[in-house]
Amino acid sequence: MPGHLRTPAQLLLLLGVAALLLLLPPLLPPLPPPPAVLLLLPVAMLLLVLSLAFIPSGDGNLASPGA
Repeated sequence: MPGHLRTPAQLLLLLGVAALLLLLPPLLPPLPPPPAVLLLLPVAMLLLVLSLAFIPSGDGNLASPGA
């Protein structure tokens, strides 16, 4: 399987982190508005984690043996 997700537990961890990033801001107490860059930080972290899940691991097992 290409990418870094090797087990169902890793997929569940990825989904848990994504859900936490999406659900945490509404649960926080009201604060003064942060700079716009900080508002994009959870979205950027989520995109980074999701993109890392689909990068090939580079272990060299892409070709079948004897080919």
